[in-house]
Amino acid sequence: MHPTLPVDTAPPRWKRVLLAVATVAPAAGLTVRNLVAPLGEVLGRVPDDAVFYLVIARNLWAGSGVSFDGLEPTTGVHWLWLGVVALLTAAVAEPESGLRVLLLLHGLVAVATVLVFRRVLVLAGSAGPPGRVVSAAIGAWSASAYGLGMETLLAATIALAIVGVGLSTASPGFSERRLRSLAVVLGGALTLTRIDMLPLAIGAGRRMGWAIAGGLLGAAATQSLNHRIAGEWWSTSAALKGMGTVGERLLRLEAGVVWRHLPGPAVAAALVLVVAQAFPSGARPRFGLLTLAAAVAAVQLTASYLMNNLVGPWYMTPLTWLLVAAATAAAGGGTRGYLLAAILVVSQVRGLALPQPGLHATVLGFAQSVRRATPPTTRIVAEDFPGIVAWFSGRTVFAADGLAATPGYRGALVDGTAWRWWRDRGATHHAATRRREGWLESAPSVDAIAPKFLPVPASVVDLAGAEPVVHLVDPSSRRAFTLFRLPG
Repeated sequence: MHPTLPVDTAPPRWKRVLLAVATVAPAAGLTVRNLVAPLGEVLGRVPDDAVFYLVIARNLWAGSGVSFDGLEPTTGVHWLWLGVVALLTAAVAEPESGLRVLLLLHGLVAVATVLVFRRVLVLAGSAGPPGRVVSAAIGAWSASAYGLGMETLLAATIALAIVGVGLSTASPGFSERRLRSLAVVLGGALTLTRIDMLPLAIGAGRRMGWAIAGGLLGAAATQSLNHRIAGEWWSTSAALKGMGTVGERLLRLEAGVVWRHLPGPAVAAALVLVVAQAFPSGARPRFGLLTLAAAVAAVQLTASYLMNNLVGPWYMTPLTWLLVAAATAAAGGGTRGYLLAAILVVSQVRGLALPQPGLHATVLGFAQSVRRATPPTTRIVAEDFPGIVAWFSGRTVFAADGLAATPGYRGALVDGTAWRWWRDRGATHHAATRRREGWLESAPSVDAIAPKFLPVPASVVDLAGAEPVVHLVDPSSRRAFTLFRLPG
């Protein structure tokens, strides 16, 4: 009898490379499309929040500090994402080029997400075709859905990498010490990207303590930067208000509250976890860690919806991708792998804010018209889409909703003195958005549009004697955008 020789079942190198290229091809291809598509079309997939970072980066390089309007410091930014955006746009002067650079950055992160997602599935014991197909689908979704340019996709990649560290086994080439150091670095990067994602550091398993330590260091750095720049601890007031909102919703128990405020992904996550445990597909001693990370993600996903009533799915990307990874790993291959992952991906559709190319193209045209109709010294109070208006008009813009502002302005909003706050800082124009029935095709008078201001209460707006300068209408959304020149 001749001894049986071990058989190398690994596919040849060329095949592995080909499969890897095929897996990232959807994300890469859609990224290329975003780089060459007409500006108005691709802008329909970019939230106004994402453009905020371009404006802040421009003001940072202009010497105005971390500021949206260039006058007052801005708090609440996600520092790692702002740093990357600022570095990549340092030499970009033309607005369209800056947006394309942001889209390229997003595409690179989408490709990285696919690779890390695939690696996590392999470590969890799901190396079959369903895992590869789901990884490719995740890349396509990330590179094409509404939410381009947001920091949340980077947070998703880091959260998945943390799970990968937890699933990894120390080896001579990658010691336990290195794995712990990587857990610390990734934990810090996670909270520097989104401070509210710290619970996902639990995915580091037995290296969880190291990941949480890094996360706490990143959170401390975030809080310190916000306090130093704007004198405010990030989201403290929002968290307190959120807790009150949670209590109100739980106590009211009005009809349909569960369906409206519990997201589809969280419900699907519960289903996935139940099915995965009821129908195990084989012995995977490490799967418990991924299940735990997914459970934490499901809880935080639900809490985020309850506290903030967020409807944009891009905010939930880190959580949802962990759930999809758990579903695919639980199945291990075959029909159930496709089915469980499909449940989670499809569950995103209900809350998916679909691209609005018509609306965003109108806002783009409005911003470009503002640039042509006003001098560079113009200072505008913008009710809606302040990021797009500021970036493409090149004018100083105050965000009326207080999203990127100082505690002083938010206090003025509460006190009803926002109008005085703007005028004290030299506001010369007001960009109004009318979104109710009865909107006009022609430029409206001040009397017709003043009571319709959103989101600023009419009680704090005084447009007596204001003159309409620019007026555009978007029929698809029934919104009218008007720039008023303020008297005096």
